[in-house]
Amino acid sequence: MVVTPSREHAVRLYQAIRSHIEERGLTDYGTLVAFSGTVKIDDIEYTEPKLNGFADKELPDRFGYVRADDPSAPTVPKREYRILVVAEKYQTSFDQPLLTTMYVDKPAWTKSRLGTWTSVLDPAGFFRTMPVLL
Repeated sequence: MVVTPSREHAVRLYQAIRSHIEERGLTDYGTLVAFSGTVKIDDIEYTEPKLNGFADKELPDRFGYVRADDPSAPTVPKREYRILVVAEKYQTSFDQPLLTTMYVDKPAWTKSRLGTWTSVLDPAGFFRTMPVLL
């Protein structure tokens, strides 16, 4: 997961990552984007469903799909998504057991933001009992 500072930044980063992956012929690195509403960039309107190709309510299940865990994978091929670019969405309470890495490309120096990041990093409270180094 890559957390970005704005919806525009999320769209631009999503497009750059997809382009990079396609240029290198990497087929196992599906990329998704998550943000609320519509963002207009260079007179083009973007929405999460338009970019991903499916309804936003499907995103958690699609991002959580792992071909190795699917007994019907050989007969019913599905896309695996390994990268999720987000802006103003899923920054708290995103329950995804497969999420192993989070890059935060946004300032996190205020107390309220720091509290948000610590709760995302470990919902079990590990970081609430130890100092967080930024």
